[in-house]
Amino acid sequence: MVDLVGALRARVQLARALRSREVSLARRGFGDLDLPRSATVPGSVWAVMLVRDEEDIVGSTLDHLLAQGVAGIIVADHGSTDDTWRVLRQAATRDGRVHVLRDAEPGFYQGAKTSYLARRAFLAGADWVVPVDADEHWYAVDDDLATYFGAQTADVVWADMHEVFPATADGTARPDAAVQVETEHGAVAKVAFRARPWVWVGEGNHTIRGWSGDRVADLRILHYQYRSIAQFRAKNRRGVEGLSRTTGLSADVGSHWVEQAAMDEDQQQQRWSELVSGSREDFGERERRARVRVDAPGRWPTWDPSGELR
Repeated sequence: MVDLVGALRARVQLARALRSREVSLARRGFGDLDLPRSATVPGSVWAVMLVRDEEDIVGSTLDHLLAQGVAGIIVADHGSTDDTWRVLRQAATRDGRVHVLRDAEPGFYQGAKTSYLARRAFLAGADWVVPVDADEHWYAVDDDLATYFGAQTADVVWADMHEVFPATADGTARPDAAVQVETEHGAVAKVAFRARPWVWVGEGNHTIRGWSGDRVADLRILHYQYRSIAQFRAKNRRGVEGLSRTTGLSADVGSHWVEQAAMDEDQQQQRWSELVSGSREDFGERERRARVRVDAPGRWPTWDPSGELR
């Protein structure tokens, strides 16, 4: 009886979610995705991604996920104007685990879009879904991601984020270059979860709606959100544009984009210099954290294998 009740609740949740305004908009915006259905493959890990104008980092992130043993990656391009779509198409041609589609819905609606992509991964056989931003490299501590998730008994796991910065203010932060990495993780974590017919992912991939369990993070993320001054300015501008086309979100969502996009060019340069030097922390609200210089962390097979951050 318990299983029948749980199954009924899941069906009701799915029906309500698919009828919701935000999911309806998200579904209509997505292009075709030729992805055969499959029964769940135990232990299989799929990543889902929403990307926009990330030509400088998304290829590295896809290569990292593939090297970590994921069974599939679904990537939706949210109206990129740079070469992101070309990079995605090339990745899909090289490796059949990469599946790409267009996202024509201009509104942000990240939670609804990610949740729908997670459903597509579930229907394709995913046992685990990892929502990944284009600028995130996920790691397990002692294993690759496929091995970690294959042995996992929980239904929800968390990943702490370590911010990455260029080595100098006029430089760039790339996985194959020398960078600064914070030795301590930030205040917010990202979530991964066992695939289900429907899972409501919160905005920013920081939680699951209605989740009330413990949040013990034993995964790690290198977060390359601060890659160059040009990318910093563009990301703030694009974030505000997306929010302006979206309704129903909390005012806290993207507040850092709003603040920084409102700055003039000199103020943005000053903010960038403060971030890279460490005199200001992410969003200007956290205590300063120690940083170390790391050479080419994109080569790491697991989290901090040489103990450079300890």
